[in-house]
Amino acid sequence: MEAIALLALVAMFGMLAMYSDLLPERIPIHWDAAGAPDRWGSKETLWIFPAIGAVIYLGLSAAVLLKRAVHDAVQHQLVGQMIAAIKVVTMVSFAIVSRGKLEAALGHGQGLSGILALVMVVLMAGGLLYARRGQHSL
Repeated sequence: MEAIALLALVAMFGMLAMYSDLLPERIPIHWDAAGAPDRWGSKETLWIFPAIGAVIYLGLSAAVLLKRAVHDAVQHQLVGQMIAAIKVVTMVSFAIVSRGKLEAALGHGQGLSGILALVMVVLMAGGLLYARRGQHSL
């Protein structure tokens, strides 16, 4: 799971770096419920999401050091797995939103689509099942 989270984080920065020269100066940065852009900003605002993602990723990675304080072996393992799962959900979600914003800025689409909702449902369902499994192992 750690590799998936790291790959999503790297993909966010990579996508922006690859297309940054092609971006117009003014881009959509927010969409209404119908999917139409309702707020605009400079192309530099696209870097905010990956930067926040990196801070979250590093913070969760640092939290792994805190899990060493857990003395129970089962809890120790569950805390580590939970942190990895949170990283995956967060980084994949951020990568999807970043990609949608980038595509909208390049004029290749409406921006965010139903795929984000679908991915979030799948990730949340997986997280709930995982939490339930962890609860039974205690």
